[in-house]
Amino acid sequence: MLLILCLFGGALLQPLSAQKNDNSSDAFWVESYYYTPVRCDGEFVDWVEGVFTIHVVNHYKDGVWIFQRLMIKGIGTGYLSGETFKFNYNEKYSNVTGICTWHYNLKGDDGDHYIGSMTWDYNTSTMTVNKTVCH
Repeated sequence: MLLILCLFGGALLQPLSAQKNDNSSDAFWVESYYYTPVRCDGEFVDWVEGVFTIHVVNHYKDGVWIFQRLMIKGIGTGYLSGETFKFNYNEKYSNVTGICTWHYNLKGDDGDHYIGSMTWDYNTSTMTVNKTVCH
């Protein structure tokens, strides 16, 4: 399940043709189903899912796809808690390093508030919880 998070950005939204003729970027908007794990002090507490608006920006260097940024906003539901969350999420996947890092800010209608950052390393299949703040 954790892998789905970056797979969505790093694989499913990867441009159909990773070759471009210059050092540039392209961008597009998509509305899609999305979910993310929520961790507090390194422990899994819930995952939030829903349909979100996603802004995707692909960056190229010398015509080769280098990295991708996702900016995601919307309202989702905690699968375990049932709480409704305002969802702000930023992700960067590097095709060069194989590292995906995401930052999230979830504000719940029952008063829960989660802010965090995690990293997925495709090379080692390792997830690292970088930071969490839970209220």
